[in-house]
Amino acid sequence: CRGRPSTPVTYLIVLPSVHPPSTERCLAGIAEPLKERLLLVDNSTLNRGLAASWNLGARIVLDQQLDWLVILSAATRFGPAGGEDFIALLDKYDPAATWVIESDAPVNQHLMAWARPMLDGVGLADENFWPVYGEDASFSRRVHVAQAEGWGGEWEKEPIDAWITMAGHATKLAGVVVDFDRTWTYYKDCWGGMSGEEKFARPFNDPDLPLSFWPRPPDPRAVEHEGWDR
Repeated sequence: CRGRPSTPVTYLIVLPSVHPPSTERCLAGIAEPLKERLLLVDNSTLNRGLAASWNLGARIVLDQQLDWLVILSAATRFGPAGGEDFIALLDKYDPAATWVIESDAPVNQHLMAWARPMLDGVGLADENFWPVYGEDASFSRRVHVAQAEGWGGEWEKEPIDAWITMAGHATKLAGVVVDFDRTWTYYKDCWGGMSGEEKFARPFNDPDLPLSFWPRPPDPRAVEHEGWDR
């Protein structure tokens, strides 16, 4: 592991909420000091989507020049440490060299930290994936392309005292409907294949596009959905 400079770590936690009872149970297990740096994004009435929710936090991290954005799922439940064991890892890694810290199984990408240099390098989450699913795979693809090209930071996994109550809790408990045909058609158009089978090193196989690119309306490549501009 590459150590951080000896300056206090700064971070923001973003917690999208689409099923309030799940969110309340998640919040109940979070250590109080962490709640002071938590952005709760309420999608229970108007669903802006998971990617757009993450991006609300990402823009704050970029604007305020914070070190890390912590992505938290409302399906996550914490042990006695209340998530402070994960936050302690932010002091262990240098965000210039380590771009992603992911909680190891059984939580995985329900709890991650994104370094600000990663956001600077590969951009924000693709909001064409709405309301949920696909945004994490597209994000991972961009990080792995940057790594393959020799300028991307490391992706670390660490054991954390946490677990998830239900995979896909948003769709199962909150009744969020996902158009998977639309989602994966867009993914294949963007990356040339399904997750793990991608063929493109740049979005839409356009070498002039940066890794950070994703289309927004009225670009015809953008996916029409209800979450834009919420």
